[in-house]
Amino acid sequence: MLYANMTIVAMACVSQFTLQGDIRHKYNSLDPAMRAGLGGLASNEHDTGFPGVRVSNFQFGSIYSSPSNGSHVISYGIWEKYNSLDPAIKVSLGMLTSDEETVIQVPGGRFNSFQFGGIYWSAATGAHVMYHGIWAKYNSLPLPARGWLGMPISDEQGPPTNRENVFQGGSISWTPSGGAVLHLNNTPARSQPLPVVRPVPTPVRGTTTKDQPPPPIYFWLRIDYKDGHSEWRKAATYNDAMYNRSVYLMDDKIEGVLGPIYSSTQP
Repeated sequence: MLYANMTIVAMACVSQFTLQGDIRHKYNSLDPAMRAGLGGLASNEHDTGFPGVRVSNFQFGSIYSSPSNGSHVISYGIWEKYNSLDPAIKVSLGMLTSDEETVIQVPGGRFNSFQFGGIYWSAATGAHVMYHGIWAKYNSLPLPARGWLGMPISDEQGPPTNRENVFQGGSISWTPSGGAVLHLNNTPARSQPLPVVRPVPTPVRGTTTKDQPPPPIYFWLRIDYKDGHSEWRKAATYNDAMYNRSVYLMDDKIEGVLGPIYSSTQP
């Protein structure tokens, strides 16, 4: 039933409660499938413990609202994870700032953002929380790197001076002295490798191309560090060089990367 200033939501076996104000507007704006997914209203609007933040609970989710961040929906696995968190972790996350969204580059991945972190969920990995420095590092990564990492498979863990989130394809660690650092397990599989074009070798006098194997040729990268020094590193294939280049560029100690340069000797 819809009245001028409130919505009354009632379902079988669920007590009757009311939606009001911004939470009511948010609920009424939802797609019908999302409303059905939330289930019946299970509480009246009430305080959350965060200044100015209000919440209405449903059977399978909640709508949170605040003047500074608007109204947002959290549901199912992410909602269950949030409700299970220690109050101190909820404070570390801050207020909800998004509806549930898709994790780009990770099929089946879903997440909700908060002021200082996020909760990430997939059917294969369940729901896990990351925040502060590790979360900021994750959000700063290029999209391909997030795809290589996959979904988190642990909450942030470890002692205060050595924190870590473990992912399907690596981890992100954080220390007070070194900040957040990305660790990838292996060179990721590439669904469509970039072509490698090798020049035709010049025959040596008195031999044929078949008799004289070409010298090894590499793909070279020049790594320029912020402290002023540089070094050359080689890779066997163009694909590996481009992958290595993207990883080097994530290192806070590196100023830039030149290449790849295709040569049998160091440029």
